[in-house]
Amino acid sequence: MSDLNLENIVGFKAVDKNGNERQVTVDEMTELVSARIVSAASEISTFAAAAAAGTDEFEDQLPQSDTFSWLRTLDGSKNPTLTSSSAAAKVLGELIGTATANKNGLMSKIFAVTDIEREKGLIIDYQADSNGLYTSSSLIEIYVYSGSKTAFYRVMSIPNGSKNIEIKYMGLHWCDFKYANGKLYVLPKSEDSSISYKVSLVRRTRPNFSTINFSDFSTVTGEIITPTLD
Repeated sequence: MSDLNLENIVGFKAVDKNGNERQVTVDEMTELVSARIVSAASEISTFAAAAAAGTDEFEDQLPQSDTFSWLRTLDGSKNPTLTSSSAAAKVLGELIGTATANKNGLMSKIFAVTDIEREKGLIIDYQADSNGLYTSSSLIEIYVYSGSKTAFYRVMSIPNGSKNIEIKYMGLHWCDFKYANGKLYVLPKSEDSSISYKVSLVRRTRPNFSTINFSDFSTVTGEIITPTLD
């Protein structure tokens, strides 16, 4: 079979879905291909626009859900793309911003409530930077509960004066406190106790937090701090 000279082609033999044959001219084939290209481009454009506007007719027929793993979005060039739920949450959260005295927004993560596992004590490390208590100050709230026993503490670090840490309590006094090497050790009086804590206010540097086993608390040497009733 000899090679065809495309410049000499004047028509094509076409077969429809029913098996019927017919001759198609070059002009007809060109018009058909052009129409298909335009239709495909239009479909892609409509698909992207619908994804952004949420008006896709096909998606309107899907069941609704309050959870999702992926979002259909547009990139900087307006090309459709898939975005994971975690990435979308990060972008949306940054767009909302942190709450201030002048606007609503998200709470900063440094003020979130944190729970530690049972049978553990809490370590508050004020040496988060080289200056420690000399330049930083904070108000930390600690909630301790064990059955019917409930204790609520406010730990205040003050960057001046001889007494750098002051602890107030409400309810039952249910913790021992020791301070050594820039760290405050908090240990409930029973191992079945649970501790939740949060930073309410902080200036300059937020302290670091970690846990300590009950069995290790007796080895800690330092100043015993006795809370006073609030």
